[in-house]
Amino acid sequence: MCKHIPDMYTEKHLALGFVVLIALGIALALTFLLVVAGILLEWYRKKSRGYMPAPTNYPDRMANVERIPPEHLFGNLQGTRPPAI
Repeated sequence: MCKHIPDMYTEKHLALGFVVLIALGIALALTFLLVVAGILLEWYRKKSRGYMPAPTNYPDRMANVERIPPEHLFGNLQGTRPPAI
């Protein structure tokens, strides 16, 4: 028999932990790319359809907050019974 073994028959393996970490890294990177692609696609779809966000501040609604004073709303919370409406 031959004492010299060719290089193609020598086996060099990565440790199982490294293989798992590499696979996890690839899976996380692909998931991140899919999420970013989905966000960009949705943004482009909204932009192409002319989506405009609704206004968030209504100065005329602030006057409605002062209609009923807080002591009138919370005046009947004494005792152990549930509040009356």
